[in-house]
Amino acid sequence: MRVAVVDHFSGGILYKDPAQITLGLCDIGVEVLFVARNLVNEFDGLQAPFPLLSSAAIETVSFWSDLSVDAVLLISRLAPDSERIVAAIKAAGVRLIIKADSDGTLGYPLVPNYLRTLSWRAEPLRTFLRHAKWRFPVRRYVGKKIEQIEMADAVIVESPKARINILSILKHWKCEHLNSKVRFVPNPVAPDVFAVDAMIAKKKLVMAVGRWDDFGPKNTHVMVQSIIEFLELR
Repeated sequence: MRVAVVDHFSGGILYKDPAQITLGLCDIGVEVLFVARNLVNEFDGLQAPFPLLSSAAIETVSFWSDLSVDAVLLISRLAPDSERIVAAIKAAGVRLIIKADSDGTLGYPLVPNYLRTLSWRAEPLRTFLRHAKWRFPVRRYVGKKIEQIEMADAVIVESPKARINILSILKHWKCEHLNSKVRFVPNPVAPDVFAVDAMIAKKKLVMAVGRWDDFGPKNTHVMVQSIIEFLELR
């Protein structure tokens, strides 16, 4: 079997999940091709242990017809405008699996009252504006997400709770006929991640795991404030 793994966002970084998934497929004997719009410097000068293909034509049917793959794993997280890539892959007659976002929300927000990432008390005006921005176009936004799921042969997510969350969203929008397409598939983790023992210099540690991007949905300010309060207590 020949599979194309596509990351149309970052273009592939060896320690991020798209490349880790590609390595996992290689480990079980699948012939894998990594495809992205732009691969320049994304692998930090390291030699990727699988073939790489950079192309701006991933939204065209002819690209996927000429690629001669049995299936495509699209790491799209069901992002806006990914439906053009999805439609091209399916029009070429290729089996398509989409990887959804890890939290199972499929992006913000698919359910109109989904306010988990907002902070009314801390930033009421900014929160109101963000909520209003998403509230009005939400049905079109949801429609595009659902369209991708309908076109795909399967949608995978790496935790059972995230799958449950996706199913609750589909139920909210009366799309339960798509439930069977949503599958739980854990991410592979390369053994070299655990190859070096951690050197712990002190007994009490504060650890932050995740992305430190300084914008609203990642709640960076909440994380920082939590660390400050924890240090004051401990």
